Amino acid sequence: MLRITIVGEWPSFDERAVFRKQLMADGHLKPHTRTLIDLRGLTTLPAHGDVDAIVSAARRDGGLTRLHAYIVTNVDQIVLARMLKKSAGDGTIVEIFKDAQEAETWLWNAEPDW
Repeated sequence: MLRITIVGEWPSFDERAVFRKQLMADGHLKPHTRTLIDLRGLTTLPAHGDVDAIVSAARRDGGLTRLHAYIVTNVDQIVLARMLKKSAGDGTIVEIFKDAQEAETWLWNAEPDW
C-alpha cells in the first residue's frame, strides 16, 4: 500500500508529473498498488475544470491505480474527491473516507475485482 499525503497548496501539473514518475521509477506505484491519498492538509484545491485533465495525465502516465481511497475532512475536499472518483471512471475502484483507519482497513480488504 502506498500512502500519499498532500499538504498545503494543490501541486502544479509539473510537480505531480515528477512525483508520479519518481514513484513509478522506484517501483512504488504500479497499476495493482493500493493507494491511500490523504487530502486533509490541503489549503487550496485545483479548479473544477482541471480534474479530468489531472486524472487523464495520471492514467496516460500509468500512474492511476486500480484501488485507491481518499481521506478528507471538509466539504471542499469531499467535492474534490468525488470529482476525482467520477473522473477515474470504470475499471477504478475509489472510496472516500473521513477516518484514516477505515480507509486503510478498506484498502487492505478490498477485492480488486469489484
